[in-house]
Amino acid sequence: MNIPMHVLVVDDDDDWTQELAERLREEGMSVRTASNVEDAFEICRWTRPDAVVLDIGLNHENGLDLVERLHDHGMFLTRVYIVSGNAVLEDAVRASRQDVAGFMLKPVDPDVLIEKLEPSPGLYIAGTPQ
Repeated sequence: MNIPMHVLVVDDDDDWTQELAERLREEGMSVRTASNVEDAFEICRWTRPDAVVLDIGLNHENGLDLVERLHDHGMFLTRVYIVSGNAVLEDAVRASRQDVAGFMLKPVDPDVLIEKLEPSPGLYIAGTPQ
């Protein structure tokens, strides 16, 4: 039995979000989406996704504020991958201090992102021996 990976895509570009979400679902992942920090935080709080694909520029918000909120609330196990079209050095430094799992500049090839999201090949879940 395979347990699907749960991914949250946070971006204010609806077309990109839907395209990526569709591609991730094709790979068997369970996907939720949000377009702002508050909605993304609530989704994380209630569903605890395995990974978050996060844009930095979310209208008038900085996506990295979500990472801070997650850490402030003890949600360190969620891997965060930054995907941004307007990243500056300051954002990259801040992201590295917040222990993000990856930092990619748009446009991003969805296959490359999927490769980063997938668990290592040696990871599996086994049942209790009978």
